[in-house]
Amino acid sequence: MVVSNTTGAALSNVAPSALVSVLTGSAAFGAFTGPVPASIATVNTGATGTFTWTAPVAGNPNDSYAVQGYATATGGIVSSTVTSTVQDVDGYNIIPNTVNPATTNAGSSNAEIIWSITNWACYNINQVSITVPGGWTLNDAYAIVTNTTGTQQVEWPPVGTTFTASIATDRIPPSGKGGSFSLFFSQTPSTTGNYTFNVTITDDAPTPVTKIIPTTVVVSPFNTGSLNSTNTGLWFENIR
Repeated sequence: MVVSNTTGAALSNVAPSALVSVLTGSAAFGAFTGPVPASIATVNTGATGTFTWTAPVAGNPNDSYAVQGYATATGGIVSSTVTSTVQDVDGYNIIPNTVNPATTNAGSSNAEIIWSITNWACYNINQVSITVPGGWTLNDAYAIVTNTTGTQQVEWPPVGTTFTASIATDRIPPSGKGGSFSLFFSQTPSTTGNYTFNVTITDDAPTPVTKIIPTTVVVSPFNTGSLNSTNTGLWFENIR
């Protein structure tokens, strides 16, 4: 918090108020440390004083956070309340329900699983790799993304289950752009349970940053739900 003295006279015992959090989504502050200093003995007219806090921030990518506060001084002087610059939580969204289908059946054939990734980080996404757990028989892979022009849909050719932008302009830019990454399996596992697919995302920062995000696909018993099922009606052919 920067306090400016525009009163025309020196201010004594200048101190900040407690901060009020302004949050969206699941964003949350941890414990605040500060302010440093706790107060300033004198701020002359035309001068400024600075108070600093630190706090960890948690939340989902694109959740926003800010703080509000004011300052006081001897003589009942109270500044207006101001809001800090709004910031957002950086990262990548891989929402569980965009793994499609999130549930499949054991011993199924020709299953497609799609990961939809949204870039809320600071740099373009240059590469996405999906680690396939044991028991899945991979048949093919395909990816389509929105590139840095913002409108053009382009394909990222896979090498196994690793997808890389062919040229710099085909990378996925930040601010909510993304892509769909599909893996086709000729056979799902014969054993039921939760299977973890680690999605590794690499950006194009000057020193590239790699983020590994685990996602879960549930393999249910064969004939669960509408997959692999038929109705129990009796069918016959009447020949005359």
